[in-house]
Amino acid sequence: MDHTIQVYVTNLSRYEYDGLIIAAWFTLPVSLDELREKLQLETDESYEIEDWEAPFRLIEDRDILTLNRLALLIEENSHYDMFPYLDELIELGVFESHVDGLKRLNQLTHLEDKPADPDSLEDTFELSDGTYFTI
Repeated sequence: MDHTIQVYVTNLSRYEYDGLIIAAWFTLPVSLDELREKLQLETDESYEIEDWEAPFRLIEDRDILTLNRLALLIEENSHYDMFPYLDELIELGVFESHVDGLKRLNQLTHLEDKPADPDSLEDTFELSDGTYFTI
């Protein structure tokens, strides 16, 4: 599984002004200087994220700085066994957002089988693939 976020960004101001499309794919995190240089952005011009590829759904359009922070959290936390289940964990209400989930993945334990100990069943939940996790 690829753990990077890539975004396709256009120079929105240039397109609106003269119909010229200046765009590029960026792997995050990316510096604002690199973004400005590749898109030929002047100080007062704006950009727009047109498309993206990520290891999970990006729920809303975000700015580059927010997505850069998310990309850094992915780099730091994608090694956890529960990382591939992040979207499902949000849907289950375990985490409020991707940022929340990435910060707290280390609090969950992934299990292949349901625990036999009745005391631990209270904190054990089934995932869609038939495996389990505990909080």
